[in-house]
Amino acid sequence: FVWSTGATTSTLVGLGPGTYTVTVTSANGCTGTDSVTLNEPSCIGDRVWMDMNRNGCQDPGEFGQANVTVTLTGTTSTGDPVNLTTTTANNGHYQFDNLQPGTYQVHVTLPTDMAFSPINACSDDFTDSDVNAAGSTGNINLVAGNCNVTVDAGVYEACLNIIDPGTICCDQTL
Repeated sequence: FVWSTGATTSTLVGLGPGTYTVTVTSANGCTGTDSVTLNEPSCIGDRVWMDMNRNGCQDPGEFGQANVTVTLTGTTSTGDPVNLTTTTANNGHYQFDNLQPGTYQVHVTLPTDMAFSPINACSDDFTDSDVNAAGSTGNINLVAGNCNVTVDAGVYEACLNIIDPGTICCDQTL
């Protein structure tokens, strides 16, 4: 075994991203060469939160939504389909790790009796809601080693205080 790193063992460990080539020579003098490219994994994630004032921006005191189903779909840059599902933690956070470069979409399953906040309502991508009224993002392009942790979803109660007359929310009255 002769590796492009100069190693002469049958296996290598602790390799970073890059292309590695190995040449193997048999006892009869026959050789074969092969290469492999290792990419640094990427990730997508962030938070689903309760948007109390329905403005599409994460404000102080607006807490995360636990147990919300989040699905990641898309295609890697080599054409492999991706379909992964996770559930938000108690603080509303979620993350899909070890992704290959590619094009992805995030879909958030709307909790019962909730609605999605307005999309991209803030000037700060770290605090705005990134899903449309159907709960999906547009395409998210990832390159090797890129972690996009700004993919948020604001939700709010669709029917607040409809039993008691008075203010329902924000500028709505009954």
